Amino acid sequence: ENHDGASRTEVRMAQARGAVDKKDFASAESIFIEVGKADVAVKMYKEARKWEDALRVAKTHESAPGIGSAMVYQLQQETARGMSAPDPGADQDLMAAGKMWEDNGDPSKAIDSYLKVTSAQTRNVEYLEEIWEKAVELAMTRCTGRITEVVSEVSKRLVDLGRFEQAAEFFEGIDAHKEAIDVYIRAGLWDKA
Repeated sequence: ENHDGASRTEVRMAQARGAVDKKDFASAESIFIEVGKADVAVKMYKEARKWEDALRVAKTHESAPGIGSAMVYQLQQETARGMSAPDPGADQDLMAAGKMWEDNGDPSKAIDSYLKVTSAQTRNVEYLEEIWEKAVELAMTRCTGRITEVVSEVSKRLVDLGRFEQAAEFFEGIDAHKEAIDVYIRAGLWDKA
């Protein structure tokens, strides 16, 4: 009987590894958890740079063997670091650190995480704009003491990327009309200035 249980686990682990090879992480995760190896699911997600999923599994299965509150804390730190590390092929991960801080109720650290993302990490200008707009939105709704600082920083970055109109609109949104006019003039948008 005990031998059958062990061989069943081995078979399921082999199936999970096969799912990982096919990048079917959800199936692999459910198998790892089924056989009591939530820590292996966390490791799988970390290796795939799927930080949010690694943290989710660790939090959900904190009491499982090999996880614990220390691992959850360590993962939160790794997640924040890992998501700010350049990985040109992984645009989808660039917002994850900020989202994690938002989920943990720390909008100021979320703003910092969003502002850490630069054109060095992705050449997708629309995506950069989306990330930085999230920082502005958080500053306006949950961290009002940082509105001027965040809008100024994001607007400067948008100007550097040639996104003049969006930068000027952000300045207008905080009644920084002189700065908005300067941006419109620099862009040659005389009618808006």
